[in-house]
This record gives sequence, C-alpha cells and structure tokens, in this order.
Amino acid sequence: MDIRPLAIGDADELGLVHVAVWREAYAAHMPADYLAALDPEVFAAGWKQRAERPEIEGARTWVARDGDGRIVGFASASPGRDRRWGFVDEGGRQVHEPTKTPEIRLIRRLPDGSAQGRA
Repeated sequence: MDIRPLAIGDADELGLVHVAVWREAYAAHMPADYLAALDPEVFAAGWKQRAERPEIEGARTWVARDGDGRIVGFASASPGRDRRWGFVDEGGRQVHEPTKTPEIRLIRRLPDGSAQGRA
C-alpha cells in the first residue's frame, strides 16, 4: 500500500473511485437513479481543482494505491470547524482557533474489499 498526497494525475482515477464509493455507501439511503447518474468526470474535476490549489480551505487529500498502482482509497483533512477544540499557546492559555486543529473530513475505500491497510 502506497499512501501519498493527491496529485493532478490522480484526479480522473479518483473520480471513478469516488463514484464507486458513493454508490456502495449510499445504496440504502439514496435513490438508485440518482446514484446511477453520478458522473465520475464531475468528481474528477473537483479533485483536479483540489490538487491544483490545495490551499483552498486548507484541505489536504491523500490517495492510497495498492501493489498494482490502482487507487483503492482516499482521505481528506482540513482545518477543524469545532471551536471547542483549540490549542495551548506559549503562555499556557487555551486559544480557540479552528485553523490550528486539523479535522479528518473523510476516509473512503473501494467497496470490493481490494483496499487493505493498517491503521
């Protein structure tokens, strides 16, 4: 398993993986025709934008590739949104700045079990 930051060249394949993940994860919660109409190219365009400008919302994305080089999963993190979490500054005071506390926004893997990794 190889995990590395999202690159522009990953976007098309990641669009396909993202749609596959949505279809499997939301099959029991969303209409089948909606899921069938999901367009991997639309998802890929979003990932290309994220790869070209990772500073958007301070988000970072990583892709996981299997031994054959296929993308089998991805994860994204960005500045935290919950102001209850902060950090302690040099003076020992609790400071509430959500941009200082990262938050994992999503972790997804292919539904066919091809993703194997260790936490």
